[in-house]
Amino acid sequence: MFAAALIVGLTRIDAAEQDHAVDVNASVDRNDALLLDPIKLTVTVTAPVDAEIEFPPTPETIGPFDVVSVDDMPSVPVLDDADSATRRWTRRMTLETLAVGEQTIPAIEIRYVLRDAATAESGLLRTKPIPIQINSVLSSDDTPKAFRQMKPSLPIEPEAKATPVHWGMIASALVAFALLAIAMKRRRKRTVTPKQWASRRVAALELRQQANEIDNRSAYLELAEIARDYVIAREGLNPSVMTTDEVTRYVTSKSSLPSETQKRLVAWLVDAEQTKFAPPQFASTEMTRKVQEAKSFVHELLERLPASNNSPASDKSRSKEDV
Repeated sequence: MFAAALIVGLTRIDAAEQDHAVDVNASVDRNDALLLDPIKLTVTVTAPVDAEIEFPPTPETIGPFDVVSVDDMPSVPVLDDADSATRRWTRRMTLETLAVGEQTIPAIEIRYVLRDAATAESGLLRTKPIPIQINSVLSSDDTPKAFRQMKPSLPIEPEAKATPVHWGMIASALVAFALLAIAMKRRRKRTVTPKQWASRRVAALELRQQANEIDNRSAYLELAEIARDYVIAREGLNPSVMTTDEVTRYVTSKSSLPSETQKRLVAWLVDAEQTKFAPPQFASTEMTRKVQEAKSFVHELLERLPASNNSPASDKSRSKEDV
Protein backbone atom coordinates (compact mmCIF):
# COMPACT_ATOMS: atom_id res chain seq x y z
CA MET A 1 0.00 0.00 0.00
CA PHE A 2 2.83 2.38 0.91
CA ALA A 3 4.66 1.55 -2.35
CA ALA A 4 1.53 2.29 -4.34
CA ALA A 5 1.03 5.56 -2.47
CA LEU A 6 4.62 6.56 -3.09
CA ILE A 7 4.28 5.81 -6.81
CA VAL A 8 1.15 7.92 -6.98
CA GLY A 9 2.77 10.70 -4.98
CA LEU A 10 5.81 10.83 -7.24
CA THR A 11 3.85 10.81 -10.51
CA ARG A 12 4.83 13.75 -12.69
CA ILE A 13 2.20 16.48 -12.80
CA ASP A 14 2.41 18.66 -15.90
CA ALA A 15 1.73 22.35 -15.85
CA ALA A 16 -1.37 23.72 -17.45
CA GLU A 17 -0.48 25.29 -20.76
CA GLN A 18 2.94 23.55 -20.44
CA ASP A 19 5.86 25.29 -22.09
CA HIS A 20 8.41 22.90 -23.57
CA ALA A 21 11.22 24.90 -21.95
CA VAL A 22 9.64 25.09 -18.46
CA ASP A 23 8.31 22.15 -16.47
CA VAL A 24 6.81 21.76 -12.96
CA ASN A 25 6.43 18.66 -10.80
CA ALA A 26 4.64 18.21 -7.44
CA SER A 27 4.92 15.11 -5.27
CA VAL A 28 4.15 13.95 -1.74
CA ASP A 29 5.86 11.36 0.39
CA ARG A 30 2.56 9.68 1.22
CA ASN A 31 -1.04 9.65 0.01
CA ASP A 32 -2.38 8.04 3.16
CA ALA A 33 -1.77 9.53 6.62
CA LEU A 34 -3.20 9.87 10.12
CA LEU A 35 -4.36 13.04 11.83
CA LEU A 36 -1.49 15.50 12.31
CA ASP A 37 0.95 13.19 10.52
CA PRO A 38 3.50 15.39 8.70
CA ILE A 39 3.18 15.23 4.93
CA LYS A 40 6.16 16.29 2.81
CA LEU A 41 5.18 18.17 -0.36
CA THR A 42 7.95 18.82 -2.92
CA VAL A 43 7.49 21.22 -5.85
CA THR A 44 10.25 21.33 -8.49
CA VAL A 45 10.54 23.62 -11.50
CA THR A 46 12.92 22.87 -14.38
CA ALA A 47 13.75 25.82 -16.63
CA PRO A 48 16.60 27.33 -18.67
CA VAL A 49 19.52 28.80 -16.77
CA ASP A 50 18.48 32.37 -17.61
CA ALA A 51 14.93 31.90 -16.30
CA GLU A 52 13.55 33.67 -13.25
CA ILE A 53 11.30 31.49 -11.06
CA GLU A 54 8.98 33.07 -8.48
CA PHE A 55 7.31 30.78 -5.96
CA PRO A 56 4.21 32.22 -4.25
CA PRO A 57 4.59 33.85 -0.81
CA THR A 58 4.74 31.40 2.07
CA PRO A 59 1.13 30.69 3.08
CA GLU A 60 -0.17 29.65 6.49
CA THR A 61 -2.54 27.12 4.98
CA ILE A 62 -3.02 25.28 1.70
CA GLY A 63 -6.60 24.15 1.47
CA PRO A 64 -7.40 22.09 4.59
CA PHE A 65 -3.71 21.68 5.42
CA ASP A 66 -1.66 23.81 7.80
CA VAL A 67 1.81 24.75 6.56
CA VAL A 68 4.29 23.74 9.27
CA SER A 69 7.49 24.69 7.43
CA VAL A 70 8.73 25.87 4.02
CA ASP A 71 12.25 25.40 2.65
CA ASP A 72 13.29 26.94 -0.69
CA MET A 73 16.42 25.34 -2.13
CA PRO A 74 18.84 27.24 -4.41
CA SER A 75 18.68 26.31 -8.05
CA VAL A 76 21.06 23.56 -9.19
CA PRO A 77 22.06 22.31 -12.65
CA VAL A 78 20.14 19.34 -14.02
CA LEU A 79 22.60 16.45 -14.06
CA ASP A 80 21.08 14.61 -17.00
CA ASP A 81 21.42 17.73 -19.17
CA ALA A 82 24.66 17.32 -21.10
CA ASP A 83 24.81 20.99 -22.04
CA SER A 84 23.84 22.16 -18.51
CA ALA A 85 21.38 24.50 -20.16
CA THR A 86 18.68 23.90 -17.58
CA ARG A 87 18.46 24.26 -13.82
CA ARG A 88 16.07 22.98 -11.16
CA TRP A 89 14.35 25.08 -8.46
CA THR A 90 12.85 23.24 -5.47
CA ARG A 91 10.44 24.13 -2.67
CA ARG A 92 9.79 21.65 0.14
CA MET A 93 6.80 22.08 2.44
CA THR A 94 5.63 20.18 5.52
CA LEU A 95 1.86 19.97 5.89
CA GLU A 96 -0.52 18.56 8.50
CA THR A 97 -4.26 18.62 9.07
CA LEU A 98 -7.00 17.82 11.57
CA ALA A 99 -9.54 17.07 8.84
CA VAL A 100 -10.51 13.41 8.39
CA GLY A 101 -11.33 11.70 5.12
CA GLU A 102 -10.19 12.40 1.58
CA GLN A 103 -8.55 15.82 1.47
CA THR A 104 -6.92 17.62 -1.45
CA ILE A 105 -3.78 19.68 -1.74
CA PRO A 106 -4.93 22.40 -4.14
CA ALA A 107 -3.00 23.58 -7.20
CA ILE A 108 0.00 25.81 -6.60
CA GLU A 109 0.84 28.60 -9.05
CA ILE A 110 4.44 29.53 -9.90
CA ARG A 111 5.37 32.50 -12.07
CA TYR A 112 8.36 32.45 -14.38
CA VAL A 113 10.17 34.76 -16.78
CA LEU A 114 12.33 33.53 -19.67
CA ARG A 115 14.96 35.97 -20.90
CA ASP A 116 17.21 35.87 -23.92
CA ALA A 117 19.27 38.43 -25.73
CA ALA A 118 16.29 40.11 -27.40
CA THR A 119 13.02 39.25 -25.64
CA ALA A 120 11.54 38.28 -22.30
CA GLU A 121 8.66 35.82 -22.00
CA SER A 122 6.63 35.39 -18.81
CA GLY A 123 4.16 32.71 -17.89
CA LEU A 124 2.32 30.88 -15.12
CA LEU A 125 2.77 27.27 -14.05
CA ARG A 126 0.12 25.41 -12.10
CA THR A 127 0.41 22.04 -10.35
CA LYS A 128 -2.42 19.55 -10.33
CA PRO A 129 -4.37 18.96 -7.11
CA ILE A 130 -3.14 15.97 -5.10
CA PRO A 131 -5.64 13.85 -3.14
CA ILE A 132 -4.62 12.71 0.36
CA GLN A 133 -6.54 10.21 2.49
CA ILE A 134 -6.48 11.29 6.16
CA ASN A 135 -7.48 8.56 8.59
CA SER A 136 -8.67 8.91 12.17
CA VAL A 137 -6.61 7.56 15.01
CA LEU A 138 -9.57 5.29 15.82
CA SER A 139 -9.68 1.88 14.22
CA SER A 140 -12.19 1.17 11.49
CA ASP A 141 -14.63 -0.56 13.82
CA ASP A 142 -14.53 2.13 16.53
CA THR A 143 -17.78 3.99 17.14
CA PRO A 144 -17.16 6.76 19.66
CA LYS A 145 -20.86 7.40 20.34
CA ALA A 146 -21.77 3.78 20.95
CA PHE A 147 -22.25 2.51 24.49
CA ARG A 148 -19.49 0.29 25.82
CA GLN A 149 -19.90 -2.65 28.09
CA MET A 150 -18.51 -1.92 31.53
CA LYS A 151 -16.03 -4.35 32.97
CA PRO A 152 -17.29 -6.46 35.86
CA SER A 153 -16.63 -5.18 39.34
CA LEU A 154 -13.36 -6.23 40.89
CA PRO A 155 -13.48 -7.83 44.32
CA ILE A 156 -11.77 -5.87 47.08
CA GLU A 157 -10.11 -7.89 49.74
CA PRO A 158 -11.20 -6.85 53.25
CA GLU A 159 -8.60 -5.19 55.38
CA ALA A 160 -6.80 -7.57 57.65
CA LYS A 161 -7.77 -6.95 61.25
CA ALA A 162 -5.08 -6.81 63.88
CA THR A 163 -4.95 -9.97 65.94
CA PRO A 164 -4.18 -10.07 69.68
CA VAL A 165 -0.67 -11.15 68.75
CA HIS A 166 -0.25 -7.97 66.70
CA TRP A 167 -1.55 -5.83 69.54
CA GLY A 168 0.85 -7.54 71.93
CA MET A 169 3.78 -6.86 69.63
CA ILE A 170 2.77 -3.22 69.31
CA ALA A 171 2.40 -2.83 73.07
CA SER A 172 5.80 -4.45 73.65
CA ALA A 173 7.41 -2.09 71.15
CA LEU A 174 5.82 0.93 72.84
CA VAL A 175 6.99 -0.19 76.28
CA ALA A 176 10.52 -0.76 74.99
CA PHE A 177 10.52 2.66 73.36
CA ALA A 178 9.31 4.29 76.60
CA LEU A 179 12.00 2.54 78.64
CA LEU A 180 14.64 3.62 76.15
CA ALA A 181 13.41 7.23 76.32
CA ILE A 182 13.53 7.17 80.13
CA ALA A 183 17.05 5.73 80.09
CA MET A 184 18.23 8.36 77.62
CA LYS A 185 16.65 11.11 79.69
CA ARG A 186 18.32 9.90 82.86
CA ARG A 187 21.61 9.64 81.06
CA ARG A 188 21.30 13.22 79.85
CA LYS A 189 20.64 14.33 83.42
CA ARG A 190 23.98 12.99 84.58
CA THR A 191 26.19 16.02 85.15
CA VAL A 192 29.64 16.62 86.48
CA THR A 193 30.14 18.08 89.93
CA PRO A 194 31.00 21.76 90.46
CA LYS A 195 34.54 20.73 91.39
CA GLN A 196 34.98 18.82 88.14
CA TRP A 197 33.85 21.61 85.82
CA ALA A 198 35.78 24.22 87.82
CA SER A 199 38.95 22.13 87.47
CA ARG A 200 38.34 21.83 83.74
CA ARG A 201 37.95 25.59 83.39
CA VAL A 202 41.21 26.20 85.23
CA ALA A 203 43.02 23.66 83.02
CA ALA A 204 41.61 25.27 79.87
CA LEU A 205 42.72 28.71 81.11
CA GLU A 206 46.25 27.46 81.73
CA LEU A 207 46.43 26.08 78.18
CA ARG A 208 45.34 29.44 76.79
CA GLN A 209 48.03 31.16 78.87
CA GLN A 210 50.69 28.82 77.53
CA ALA A 211 49.57 29.60 73.98
CA ASN A 212 49.61 33.37 74.73
CA GLU A 213 45.93 33.59 73.83
CA ILE A 214 44.96 35.58 76.95
CA ASP A 215 46.67 38.40 78.86
CA ASN A 216 47.27 38.49 82.63
CA ARG A 217 44.46 40.95 83.36
CA SER A 218 41.85 38.78 81.58
CA ALA A 219 43.23 35.64 83.24
CA TYR A 220 42.95 37.31 86.66
CA LEU A 221 39.30 38.20 86.05
CA GLU A 222 38.47 34.74 84.72
CA LEU A 223 40.04 33.05 87.76
CA ALA A 224 37.88 35.22 90.02
CA GLU A 225 34.81 34.18 88.06
CA ILE A 226 35.77 30.48 88.36
CA ALA A 227 36.18 30.80 92.15
CA ARG A 228 32.92 32.73 92.47
CA ASP A 229 30.93 30.20 90.39
CA TYR A 230 32.46 27.19 92.14
CA VAL A 231 31.74 28.40 95.67
CA ILE A 232 28.13 29.27 94.85
CA ALA A 233 27.48 26.14 92.74
CA ARG A 234 28.72 23.80 95.49
CA GLU A 235 26.10 25.41 97.74
CA GLY A 236 23.40 24.30 95.29
CA LEU A 237 22.74 27.76 93.85
CA ASN A 238 22.95 29.18 90.34
CA PRO A 239 25.77 31.76 90.19
CA SER A 240 24.78 33.01 86.73
CA VAL A 241 21.72 34.79 88.17
CA MET A 242 23.54 36.43 91.11
CA THR A 243 25.40 39.73 91.17
CA THR A 244 28.77 40.12 92.84
CA ASP A 245 27.13 41.93 95.78
CA GLU A 246 24.66 39.08 96.25
CA VAL A 247 27.50 36.56 96.12
CA THR A 248 29.58 38.39 98.74
CA ARG A 249 26.56 38.77 101.06
CA TYR A 250 25.77 35.08 100.73
CA VAL A 251 29.40 34.04 101.31
CA THR A 252 29.67 36.09 104.50
CA SER A 253 26.25 35.22 105.92
CA LYS A 254 25.07 31.80 104.72
CA SER A 255 27.92 29.84 103.16
CA SER A 256 29.72 26.96 104.85
CA LEU A 257 33.17 28.39 104.08
CA PRO A 258 35.68 28.89 106.87
CA SER A 259 35.87 32.46 108.13
CA GLU A 260 39.38 33.11 106.78
CA THR A 261 38.40 31.73 103.36
CA GLN A 262 35.32 33.96 103.31
CA LYS A 263 37.43 37.08 103.90
CA ARG A 264 39.99 36.21 101.21
CA LEU A 265 37.30 35.35 98.67
CA VAL A 266 35.26 38.51 99.28
CA ALA A 267 38.38 40.72 99.09
CA TRP A 268 39.38 39.05 95.84
CA LEU A 269 35.92 39.39 94.25
CA VAL A 270 35.76 43.09 95.16
CA ASP A 271 39.26 43.67 93.74
CA ALA A 272 38.36 41.79 90.54
CA GLU A 273 35.19 43.85 90.17
CA GLN A 274 37.19 47.07 90.44
CA THR A 275 39.85 45.78 88.03
CA LYS A 276 37.17 44.87 85.49
CA PHE A 277 35.74 48.39 85.27
CA ALA A 278 38.87 50.45 86.02
CA PRO A 279 41.68 51.15 83.54
CA PRO A 280 44.82 49.01 83.93
CA GLN A 281 46.88 50.38 86.81
CA PHE A 282 49.31 47.56 87.61
CA ALA A 283 52.69 46.84 86.04
CA SER A 284 53.00 43.62 84.12
CA THR A 285 55.10 42.03 86.85
CA GLU A 286 52.57 43.01 89.50
CA MET A 287 49.69 41.58 87.45
CA THR A 288 51.67 38.37 86.89
CA ARG A 289 52.06 38.02 90.66
CA LYS A 290 48.33 38.63 91.22
CA VAL A 291 47.47 35.93 88.65
CA GLN A 292 49.72 33.39 90.37
CA GLU A 293 48.18 34.18 93.77
CA ALA A 294 44.68 33.90 92.32
CA LYS A 295 45.49 30.57 90.69
CA SER A 296 46.90 29.22 93.96
CA PHE A 297 43.79 30.32 95.84
CA VAL A 298 41.52 28.58 93.31
CA HIS A 299 43.49 25.33 93.63
CA GLU A 300 43.25 25.68 97.40
CA LEU A 301 39.48 26.04 97.19
CA LEU A 302 39.20 22.98 94.94
CA GLU A 303 41.42 20.81 97.13
CA ARG A 304 40.47 21.82 100.68
CA LEU A 305 36.78 22.67 100.64
CA PRO A 306 34.67 19.73 101.81
CA ALA A 307 31.83 18.49 99.67
CA SER A 308 28.58 20.33 100.37
CA ASN A 309 25.44 18.53 101.54
CA ASN A 310 23.25 20.82 99.45
CA SER A 311 21.77 19.80 96.10
CA PRO A 312 23.96 20.32 93.05
CA ALA A 313 23.77 23.53 91.09
CA SER A 314 21.40 23.97 88.20
CA ASP A 315 22.27 22.86 84.67
CA LYS A 316 22.52 26.48 83.63
CA SER A 317 25.34 27.20 86.09
CA ARG A 318 27.19 24.02 85.14
CA SER A 319 27.05 24.87 81.45
CA LYS A 320 30.16 27.01 81.96
CA GLU A 321 32.28 23.88 82.12
CA ASP A 322 32.63 24.09 78.36
CA VAL A 323 34.11 27.61 78.46
